[in-house]
Amino acid sequence: MLFNQRYWAQFARKQRLINGDRNSMFFHKIASVRKRRCNIVRIKDEAGVWLDDIKSIKDKFILEFSCRVKSSRSPLWPPPDLSILPLVTTEDNLELI
Repeated sequence: MLFNQRYWAQFARKQRLINGDRNSMFFHKIASVRKRRCNIVRIKDEAGVWLDDIKSIKDKFILEFSCRVKSSRSPLWPPPDLSILPLVTTEDNLELI
């Protein structure tokens, strides 16, 4: 029984490698159509003007995304004061070394 299963599994694997998968052309066509359909060729800005240039489309997307991600609230705590003096002076550092 086990020999029979191994034989047919190897045979099926060999047939698939030789002949290919029957559905591969079908799935390739679906993926190609989806890729073509999902491309953004042009967009309309707030003034109603169509943007066709790829660079202007990218810039518009980045601008819109950054405007949506910005927080309208103030931070919960103040930013840290980066002008803190060092605790160990140069003389103390030389003595420690």
